[in-house]
Amino acid sequence: RNFKKVTWKMVAECDGIDSLEDPFTQMPVDKDKFYIIYKKMLDTIDGEGGFPDSYIDFFFERDSVNTMTLRFCGESEKSDWLDWAVEEGIHDTAEETCAGESNVDKLTREKKEQEKREKA
Repeated sequence: RNFKKVTWKMVAECDGIDSLEDPFTQMPVDKDKFYIIYKKMLDTIDGEGGFPDSYIDFFFERDSVNTMTLRFCGESEKSDWLDWAVEEGIHDTAEETCAGESNVDKLTREKKEQEKREKA
């Protein structure tokens, strides 16, 4: 089937798609749960302006084995998606994820540690 110029609304209403690839685990996530996480981004994938990244097929394609799942077209598209999620405040940066705390949490912790040292 032709999978071009597909908006999020079309995916949401399509009975033939039930999940999307999680960018971290590479496992399928139910599309309703995916929407809860990425609502801020998915609501803008509406075809407005006709730009390639205003369509879901800029990032995703149907999985060739499980056609009910959309997977990232490639590593570049997955990276673009994650960068966008960081910009929107949905995910921490990869550096923060590896460190196990966000920059805000780190600054808060360091400030508390500094205050403890000053009191001592």
